[in-house]
Amino acid sequence: MAHTASSDFERPECATSRSGIIIRNILCLLCHNSRMPHKDLRETALVTTGLDTAFYRSCYPDLAEFNDDFLRSHYETHGRNEGRIPFGGAARESFLKMVPRSGLVLEIGPFARPSLDGAHVRYADVMSATTIKSIAAAHGMDPALCPTIHYLLTETPLEAIPERFTAVFSSHCIEHQPDLIGHFQAVSDLLEPGGSYFLIVPDKRYCFDHFRSESTIGDIATAYVEKRKRHDLRSFISHNIMMTHNDSHRHWAGDHGEPVISFSPTCIDDATRAFRSAKENYLDTHAWQFTPKSFDAICSILYRHGLTRLKPLAIYPTLFNRNEFCAILALN
Repeated sequence: MAHTASSDFERPECATSRSGIIIRNILCLLCHNSRMPHKDLRETALVTTGLDTAFYRSCYPDLAEFNDDFLRSHYETHGRNEGRIPFGGAARESFLKMVPRSGLVLEIGPFARPSLDGAHVRYADVMSATTIKSIAAAHGMDPALCPTIHYLLTETPLEAIPERFTAVFSSHCIEHQPDLIGHFQAVSDLLEPGGSYFLIVPDKRYCFDHFRSESTIGDIATAYVEKRKRHDLRSFISHNIMMTHNDSHRHWAGDHGEPVISFSPTCIDDATRAFRSAKENYLDTHAWQFTPKSFDAICSILYRHGLTRLKPLAIYPTLFNRNEFCAILALN
């Protein structure tokens, strides 16, 4: 069930200015403990659990004749570890089918392999189509499959895009945003009433972010207050010294490897030097690390405090042997 905003956070506009509300709420968030209490995680959890037996039966012919009780037992005993999909939306391939095909849809950051296609789709990226094709060719990818980039974000940022969309989609994108709240606000302004933001997000437990701490409300609120346009030194150093392998199968098996700092005595100095050498140029990194539960909790708190109009609608669990989870944030 979707979480409804608490009346404790509803204030009439006439009582105080919108900017005043936002400033008050940011200060409140910054005063949060750097790690949200487990109580908050339980209360705001929207993670879909259980098994959709009708969906499960329809997906797997070998299970078509069995009743619901058997299917539940099968999934817990065998299906989960076999990587079988328990309900629609949990896996990338089924989640993509949930993105509306009526009305315009914007895909952010498609690079050389867009997840969506069709005349109704627009693409926005920080790299031009020419640059993407060049990089794709250098990596053995087919440049002909690269999409037309309708909006080059270095020239037309999200907040300047004139079209409005029934849905916005991104895959492995939000973790790169220097200011996550600012990103959510820009996406909100792009959506038509009733629209949704469809996201595929890396689960830090099963990718190269394994050894990095989960992002906190304080971190995210600070980036918003600073109106961060490029990553800070802390994020860049953490990314470069705590990175490990990106093999999700190994992570699920408990083999997390070792972070760079465990075998590279110069990695902190190397990262610091690279950051300072870049001066004002943008350096890419993973700024934010999430699990499905922490992402749900953070998005729910941001929504309740009026820092985003995107309300968590569905946050799906990470499937066995995969390193990403799917989420839908609905414009409210």
